[in-house]
Amino acid sequence: QATTPMRALIKIFPDIALTVLDKCSHDEDQKILFNVEYIDDSFVEKEEDVIDDDREQLKWDVDNHPLNLMIEHKQNDLLGHPLTIKLANIIWINYGKGFFDLEVMLYMLFLSCFTAFSFLELENKIGTSTMALSITCFILNLIFILAEVIKLCIRPSYWLPFVFTVAVVHLPMLIWLIFVWCQPDGNWTSSEAN
Repeated sequence: QATTPMRALIKIFPDIALTVLDKCSHDEDQKILFNVEYIDDSFVEKEEDVIDDDREQLKWDVDNHPLNLMIEHKQNDLLGHPLTIKLANIIWINYGKGFFDLEVMLYMLFLSCFTAFSFLELENKIGTSTMALSITCFILNLIFILAEVIKLCIRPSYWLPFVFTVAVVHLPMLIWLIFVWCQPDGNWTSSEAN
């Protein structure tokens, strides 16, 4: 597994890593300035900073990121350091928050469509609008399953939430939608409610 000096310090000498983090932040004009160069070393450019020559592994191995190493090795002092917290906030704002907001909005749309479809199905109001709602639910459900598969590919340790989300939430909904479509008395081409 590719490593850098900071990653080695986190694993072997966390006290020295804490000293390095302390040196990477300083006060200037009533502001605290942070230098995240050593802790966010995913895209190292200097040849001497890389211990292992496998740069692709160094760049894309999410589990080997310094923040994940701190979690894996239970380095609570390093995780609670202001520099680490600032970096986690930067990563969240720049990368995580947008995807999270998009996923929440899509899920709200999915729940709205699924609730409307379920209500109309229970009321036996079968028509073209019900069919459109069911197709929308089906497509959004497939999108969520694809998103979960992508998360699992990026981070294989995500398998337990993946199994729960897909097997307990999305697959039963897909099966129920298919079951409703296959009912012999369901007339999806009628004008509106009976």
